[in-house]
Amino acid sequence: MSKFDYGDLANKYQRESNYSDDYFTMQEGANKMRIMSGSEPISEHFKKGVCIGQDKGCTYHNEKESASLKFLTWIIDRKDNTLKQYKMPYTIVKQIAALQLDPEYAFEEVPMPYDVTINAKNAGKMEVEYTLTAARSNSPIEANLLEEFTKKTDVREIVNKMKINSAKKQGIEYSSGKSDYDQSIPDSLPVIKELTDAEQHLEDIPF
Repeated sequence: MSKFDYGDLANKYQRESNYSDDYFTMQEGANKMRIMSGSEPISEHFKKGVCIGQDKGCTYHNEKESASLKFLTWIIDRKDNTLKQYKMPYTIVKQIAALQLDPEYAFEEVPMPYDVTINAKNAGKMEVEYTLTAARSNSPIEANLLEEFTKKTDVREIVNKMKINSAKKQGIEYSSGKSDYDQSIPDSLPVIKELTDAEQHLEDIPF
């Protein structure tokens, strides 16, 4: 297990805010899951692709369009009990951070020691609202899923591959440095807006 501070993540990134079966899509109502990993920030330009950073020469930036900030995370989707990647909205990151500060639910390491349920109202729409509740007690993770998780690619490597492919599409040479999680968001980043799960899956990002 490894430590991960969702409060630190939320503070660093405080803003208003043809995929495979490996991707989780939020459904209307209750969505039960176990969060398995830390979260890596990823910014995307609607219908264009992953942002590699204006300081890296990203051509998707302009004055009229904004970027959507999400946080790539491995989860177990309890609907079918499979491991999936989930682009977690900042509003959920904040609610997980609140759990870490609650004496009854505090945790430092991921995978999380208990399941959470995200209740989505107006899923797939711009006005979607998320409410997170935690299981009342800790529970073990199935041995087969733990073993499968050890074979999954780290979210930081996944995001880096997305950026490399986005740079290639733009005809830009991209060299990865530190994780974006270790850096502050540059002042040049456009105003961030929340995108619906349906919208964020429109851009096909092969890797």
